[in-house]
Amino acid sequence: NNGGSNNGGGNNGGSNNGGSNNGGGNNGGSNNGGSNNGGSNNGGNTAEKVEAVPVVTQGSVQLKPQSNAQGAVAVQLTADEIGRALAGAADTLTVGVAPVADTRKISISLPTNALTSSPPAVAFNTGLAEVTFPAAELKRMFGGSDSHAALELTVEQIEPASLPIAAREQIGSRPVVDLKLTLGGTPVSRFGEEGGNGVQVRIPYKLQPGEAAHNVIIYYIANDGTLSVVTNGQFDAATGTVTFDVRHFSYYAVAYNVATFDDLAGAPWAQTAIEALAARGVVEGKGSSLYDPQGSVTRAEFVTMLVRTYGWQAGSDSGPDFSDVTTGEWYADEVNTAAGLRIVNGRGNGTFGVNDPITREEMALLLARALQLVHGGVSGSSGAAAFGDTAALSAESASAIASVASAGLINGFPNGLFEPGEHATRAQAATVLYRALGK
Repeated sequence: NNGGSNNGGGNNGGSNNGGSNNGGGNNGGSNNGGSNNGGSNNGGNTAEKVEAVPVVTQGSVQLKPQSNAQGAVAVQLTADEIGRALAGAADTLTVGVAPVADTRKISISLPTNALTSSPPAVAFNTGLAEVTFPAAELKRMFGGSDSHAALELTVEQIEPASLPIAAREQIGSRPVVDLKLTLGGTPVSRFGEEGGNGVQVRIPYKLQPGEAAHNVIIYYIANDGTLSVVTNGQFDAATGTVTFDVRHFSYYAVAYNVATFDDLAGAPWAQTAIEALAARGVVEGKGSSLYDPQGSVTRAEFVTMLVRTYGWQAGSDSGPDFSDVTTGEWYADEVNTAAGLRIVNGRGNGTFGVNDPITREEMALLLARALQLVHGGVSGSSGAAAFGDTAALSAESASAIASVASAGLINGFPNGLFEPGEHATRAQAATVLYRALGK
């Protein structure tokens, strides 16, 4: 698994088939409106406020309320309880509600005036799902609101049987939750800045017999029952949850999707990454159940993969116009989106280099820029990785290579070189992008 052959970098599959690469089924947890599927109250099980004595410790408020006859719970925290929990300068407030059996809906309300001066991150753990709002997101939300407004999160377990038939067939009996958020009684429809992560959600899940963790995915369910993959969803064995990031609330469901290819025996180190990204619609095969793991990757292909990996949607500032990016081509929206997010640049002659094979240097540079946008940097990077052949590169390229390599996203070769000018393979591209999803 050394020697660069394990350094992901892949292709979006349909690169040879024109419009077949447009996909469109990937939500990535970022956009798709933010609608709340109607009828999510499951027969009107409106929760009445249930008294429960909170247990307040540093950074935490825990409650064990009883549900009403409809299986609903609603709790309301006070500014005093929040103040006591934050007295020790905790940077995260955890609000835990331990529901009794058969609880299907939990609403948690807290006064924003206890948080507005310098809001911490807030993690709501309801048992049905855990939802974490970053401090920066809360600050953004509170910026234009009444300081006495209440922030209320509602998490409801939805019966898969209530979904349209097509959705039920994909989801089976796996968990489905409806998430809602209001601020001062007004629904909050969107989170996060363009390209960012937004809000983290964890849904408890136990692998079923025969299931492989990398094939567990998350679907966003639109009002009409249409399913879109949240590409960043991953099963976390340590927590027993499926974790994903979203930029709007609605219905989300755990599902299982298997994608296999017949030519991965020569790249066993990349098999999990390739299958995982294919299950999420990020990569496709070459036809006849083949992936072509040793095939080269063009710049258009890798950028399309990268945009799909993070679920970035077209429609932002398209950035520069490239003379070789033709409107309507399978890669056009993704390349323009990446340019608008300042992830990619052109060749200097007005072209993007659509069909040029991507190099290992370019792949590392684009990955580092993406991680800077999404996470504010490369998580786990010490910046200390050094190679004997990067001194002549630009400062940005050398720094990008060092950071993604030290974070374990891409490897060098046994001879101590990075080989920045070498072309990346489809197996390598898939591997680095799958590793990046885990950051």
